[in-house]
Amino acid sequence: MSKPELDSDGFQKVKSKRISKNKPTKIPSRDIEFDKLDVDIDVDKTIQRIYCAVDDLRLSSYLEDVIKSVSSILKSRKVVEIVCLGLGHIAECNISKHQLALLLCLKDHCIKMASISTKPALVTLRQLLSELRQQGSSSKLAENQMVQYIFREYRKYQTTDQQLCKAADEMHFRAKSYYDYLHHSRRYKEINAEFKGKGERSVEETARMVGFKMPHEPKP
Repeated sequence: MSKPELDSDGFQKVKSKRISKNKPTKIPSRDIEFDKLDVDIDVDKTIQRIYCAVDDLRLSSYLEDVIKSVSSILKSRKVVEIVCLGLGHIAECNISKHQLALLLCLKDHCIKMASISTKPALVTLRQLLSELRQQGSSSKLAENQMVQYIFREYRKYQTTDQQLCKAADEMHFRAKSYYDYLHHSRRYKEINAEFKGKGERSVEETARMVGFKMPHEPKP
């Protein structure tokens, strides 16, 4: 039997019979599947919370500071459109909810600063484009001849000359009337398609149900 090997301090050196090697740890591969969950959102409650956030923000000094900063940047320039690139999950995230509240407060402030005469026309223009988009058969809205005409007339009457104020008001009234016609025509078709034939009664049947007697045509 060989004598144990000692170091300089007199301690016995221990040699391992197995030579350990640094081997990389292998993690077994596996497919991970994420469950998709449908989140039920209470729309009415969410809207109520947003309104509460708006009310709280209007009473805060933070909104006053933001409005002062925005006003100093805008000065006399008019705000035509506010572009929002996304706020996240408004119904689930408090930060997104308060960001939306701040955006709504800024929108109200900018509308007050803007010209009152141009704002209704812009709203009507967007309503018309939205209605034509829902009813149009063309894939591109710009190809619609009615849209081209509306944009041409909108640019034509974007003026502040005093002699054209009445003409601009008349054109806005015509545009609003056309939007009402398109909107209610579409809603009539949707309601008619949804409820036609489902327990529908004639005028005579309805009159008999409530106890009225329909007048008869006079005999010849």
